[in-house]
Amino acid sequence: MKPSGTADDRYMDMKGLSAYCGMSVRTLWDYLGDSERPIPHFRMKKKVLVKKSEFDGWMENHRFDGSSLDCLAEELLRDL
Repeated sequence: MKPSGTADDRYMDMKGLSAYCGMSVRTLWDYLGDSERPIPHFRMKKKVLVKKSEFDGWMENHRFDGSSLDCLAEELLRDL
């Protein structure tokens, strides 16, 4: 991972973020509004920007290694 402040640590709008991560724009909007762990973002009027390094960190916090059935059950129950 590159240190913050590099040329690759850019701000992306929702369309650019969607292209970067492979999630739909609609799904990303849902994650922005997540009450527990929203995607870190900046709002300037109607424009939303997400810093690449902050998004990458947010993704790392959602990593699932599949080693615990308790974690899987918790994830499933939370989504109900």
